[in-house]
Amino acid sequence: MTNWEFLPACVRPHFVKRVVLYGPESAGKTTLARQLAEEFRTEWVPEYARGFIDRKGAFVEPADIGHVVAGQIASENAAARRANRILFCDSDVNTTVIYFTHYFGSVPAWVAHLSRRRTADLILFCEPDIPFEADSQRDQGHRRAWFREWFRARLDEQGRAWRSVTGLGKERVVRAARAVREALLTRLLLP
Repeated sequence: MTNWEFLPACVRPHFVKRVVLYGPESAGKTTLARQLAEEFRTEWVPEYARGFIDRKGAFVEPADIGHVVAGQIASENAAARRANRILFCDSDVNTTVIYFTHYFGSVPAWVAHLSRRRTADLILFCEPDIPFEADSQRDQGHRRAWFREWFRARLDEQGRAWRSVTGLGKERVVRAARAVREALLTRLLLP
């Protein structure tokens, strides 16, 4: 990683370290992903499903899961080609599985399998300790604690390590950046 600039662009995505921001609705994932990308001078990936719903003009249906999953993965892969050592992902296939399961009862086996195979180098679990901000797509503000436990249980079931992120405003960014540096700095020799 110290010789990043000498790597050919075509192989860089293979070496990019992915940091996924994870947690329930309105836990600050999007804002934090954007802020961390600025802090580390790299790229971030927004949650594909939000843009998909906006473009569709209607809520997702069970038949949309393939498109949402493919779009999330394609967005991550495209951003990895532009990333500078680290890629911050506002969402992932695991998040898609949780919400589709919540709304529709289950997901196809291939999606569940894919969610177990796609791993991150670091998971930052955004605690819902910030005020809930309602919008046209967020409807589970009253169940944030319940979703928090579901997200944590899913990570534990899959044996994935994660770091909790708490705090408001700049304090949250500082804590998250510290977690990234502690988890990845020694292995990557980040600037």
